[in-house]
Amino acid sequence: MTVLGWALWFGAFVCAVAFLTCCAMLVNQRKSTGTQIIEDTTLLRIMIAAAVIGSTSGLTNAILP
Repeated sequence: MTVLGWALWFGAFVCAVAFLTCCAMLVNQRKSTGTQIIEDTTLLRIMIAAAVIGSTSGLTNAILP
């Protein structure tokens, strides 16, 4: 159970970092006039997935005994 709890916290942390990284890339691409590294729709999908997975990891960690 301890390993599962640590894995859930690690998953939530990774998702939060991914969410912030995608936000920073989206802002950077909006400001620059050059070529885009990743399309905006792909970044938004990654951000939504990271938010859902991160919140689910946090809820699961709260439910574990």
